[in-house]
Amino acid sequence: MTTNKNNNLKRRLFSAAHSLLLLIACYWLWNKPITFSDESGFIKLVNIAKKYLHSDNAVPDNILLVNVAYDRDLVDYYENGIPAGKIDITDRNKLFELFQYLGKDSSYKYIVCDVFFDATLKTPIDDSLFTLMGKMPRLVVPMHKDGKIFPSQLESKAAYADYKTNLIENNFLKFQYIQDEKKSIPLFMWEELTGGSFNSHCLWYSMNGKLATNSIILDFKVTMQEQYNKKDDYYENNYLNLGADLLELLREVYPENYFKDKIILIGDLTEHDIHDTTVGAIPGVLINYNAFLMLIQEKVAVSGGLLFLLFVVFLITSFLIISQKKFSELIGVAKIKQKIRQFFVKIYDKFKTVRLLKFFLWLARMLVKIKNNRFVQFLLSFIGYSFLLCCLNLLIYRIWGHFIEVLILGGWLAFCNDICKLFKHNKNEKKNHYNNGGDCVLPQSFGAGFAENNVS
Repeated sequence: MTTNKNNNLKRRLFSAAHSLLLLIACYWLWNKPITFSDESGFIKLVNIAKKYLHSDNAVPDNILLVNVAYDRDLVDYYENGIPAGKIDITDRNKLFELFQYLGKDSSYKYIVCDVFFDATLKTPIDDSLFTLMGKMPRLVVPMHKDGKIFPSQLESKAAYADYKTNLIENNFLKFQYIQDEKKSIPLFMWEELTGGSFNSHCLWYSMNGKLATNSIILDFKVTMQEQYNKKDDYYENNYLNLGADLLELLREVYPENYFKDKIILIGDLTEHDIHDTTVGAIPGVLINYNAFLMLIQEKVAVSGGLLFLLFVVFLITSFLIISQKKFSELIGVAKIKQKIRQFFVKIYDKFKTVRLLKFFLWLARMLVKIKNNRFVQFLLSFIGYSFLLCCLNLLIYRIWGHFIEVLILGGWLAFCNDICKLFKHNKNEKKNHYNNGGDCVLPQSFGAGFAENNVS
């Protein structure tokens, strides 16, 4: 009795330690900028379900989308100081005119100007434009890690706008808020608007003093999938072209409080800066805005409820693996399983002459034989644990916005189960060898038949 108690205590302690290890692994994987398996298919299915159930991805009224895709200007291009021809860039004269209007009316909430300014491509308006933008409050511009020269006037307004992909998923999936100790555009924007803090502590991250993750799979609230927003009895364009729409409107009418409390998103919305995501093609500036919304909603914060749920699930799973018990044994449904088995035996006795039933019975016998194969057992365990994690993911992603790596954790649990099963088998072999006096080890079938004869 004492030995059994000690063994149960050891199993519980090992299960708790293993659950803690899995929690740490989950947090480590959350902070990676990419996934290590193809999780985009699962996310696409979730997004499709959300779209048809209740999701509304219309552009809200507090956002002003400005498209610069069709406002281009040709400038001289040089290679190693030698003229190489001309290249088209965003028309900086029109941007300067827009920022003049914005400078006069600073009632806007924030400006995200997702236009990269390469200082090697010069125009006559550059000094005036960059000086004006450098003085404007609540403004952020993109900076890339490609080594290109950036205007010095805008360094205090710059944040990273890059993201990473892997070989499995070459589209956009996870957003990283701190890259190489540099803040991203959404993080820069969130800190300026809210006064909050998001910090890196080498091995972990914090958001306003709470545990947080640096990377997250975005839940796209605003997608611009449709060109028009439906109002009461008419349709309104989701965005305004910089020259043909917005500047023409400002020159002729200039509506009062037009920019008041609006978040102005300036970028290429239709042509070049388009990225493949789990909900379709999305402009880069809207990816940044959706990442900003995740910060506003504190989706990157790691909830205590999430950690508790994962710990409990991992604890039960680890205990079943270590003790080599089935979940049905843990909750005591063995009698129900026996009744179900008896029910199918009665069906077989009644319809055993049916050819189709004979085929399924033959198939069942073959599956039983195949199931005894060690690789097949590992594969079945992997499928079972992966299915459990997928169900868990549906709940976690819906409530907290996080996503656990199914293939990695499912493979690890299947591996642990295989090791524990092998350890238990070897232990039973040694026990049988000891009980038989060490002379020989009888086959299991022989022992079972001997026991049945004695009972009878």
